[in-house]
Amino acid sequence: MRIGDEVVLECGIGTLGDIYPYLLDKARGKTVLNVGAAGNASVYLPDRPHLWLHTRLVDVAAAVVGLDIDPVETGIAAKHGVVIEHGNCEDARLDRTFDVVLMMEVIEHVDNLAAAIHNMLDHVAPGGELVLTTPNATHIGNVIDAFRRRPANVFWQHVTIFTPEHFQAFCDRHDLDLCEVKYFTFDATGGLSMRLKTALIRAFGALSPRLHSSFAVTIRKPG
Repeated sequence: MRIGDEVVLECGIGTLGDIYPYLLDKARGKTVLNVGAAGNASVYLPDRPHLWLHTRLVDVAAAVVGLDIDPVETGIAAKHGVVIEHGNCEDARLDRTFDVVLMMEVIEHVDNLAAAIHNMLDHVAPGGELVLTTPNATHIGNVIDAFRRRPANVFWQHVTIFTPEHFQAFCDRHDLDLCEVKYFTFDATGGLSMRLKTALIRAFGALSPRLHSSFAVTIRKPG
């Protein structure tokens, strides 16, 4: 909602120790469109499919369709028997709707935020949900870098960074319902230094959720 010239969240915020059970619970027994599905196919296939989000969604959902813009990762998935539609979430048309559309670590890559969200909402069934995760602008690492006068640490494929309030402002502008906000920090995937860094980020996140490295928002489509 708008108060004066500022945006205020209409829902409370929460935290998650692990994002994956949360996403799998949302997908359980539902039809799911997994946007960015081919991400890390080259990392997890063929030896570790049980760690790959797309495989885990297939295990719990009623049906899953994958969509990804990356032809290389999509091709790798296809070589291992996983068919993922090749297309851009800003303009892809799949001619069907889903109970849940998941965009995990995708929205920060897109050129046109409004086109991507509206197009994906067109693929959400009435009463369904669009679930997005993205890096957090107020992540403790960004705060520390600012105090140390260091340049921002920006991944070369990322063109935007958000707080939940940006999604609230978007929902207010387009008469959408932002119904959930959850902060979290991904598990470490590297060695000891990465595990220590992750533990430190989570410790700061326990002090203030807004210091976590990422967050998830859920936009519900009217039934």
